[in-house]
Amino acid sequence: ARRTASGWSTTLLSTSAIGMGKLLDLAVVADRPLVVWLDTRRDPDAYTSDVYAWYDGHEEVVYADAADGVCKCCRPEAGVVDGQPAAAFRDAEGDLREARVSVRGPSGWEDRGHATTGGWSPGGCPADGPILVDGVAVVSDGRDGTRRIYRGDTPLVSRDDVAVMQPRSAGGRWFHVEASPGQVRLVSG
Repeated sequence: ARRTASGWSTTLLSTSAIGMGKLLDLAVVADRPLVVWLDTRRDPDAYTSDVYAWYDGHEEVVYADAADGVCKCCRPEAGVVDGQPAAAFRDAEGDLREARVSVRGPSGWEDRGHATTGGWSPGGCPADGPILVDGVAVVSDGRDGTRRIYRGDTPLVSRDDVAVMQPRSAGGRWFHVEASPGQVRLVSG
């Protein structure tokens, strides 16, 4: 949407999206909006979803995996990798939630594969997808009760005294939110 002298304009992103809700993200790439969302139109009752994007006036499938799909409760991230529009999301392979990255190339969206390989599990369901920091996926993990944040497979932060630790990005910087009974903190990355 753009604000003009007469008010806000709107842009139709999709006429068939199902399940967009809160699970979408927006970035600006080459002065154009990139919107990435999780979409269950293929099977609204499934535990998983597909990843869609709207960029340069077109709705496109970013990633669809008929066998396992994408975790439909972990928020995706819109961003930039190698100067191109990109999407980061959690792949659903059984109970694992590895971070994956897809990049829009000249012939459409290209799956770059797993951005992490450590057997990540959020340790519950924090609706916490990966974020992109300088083109690299940053992801949280809590599979053994200790909360960690990794950049790719490199550990950045480890805490066992918080209930939830989620990475977020804003203004070209990354942060993480730590939550435990009685307090929530925003910590600079």
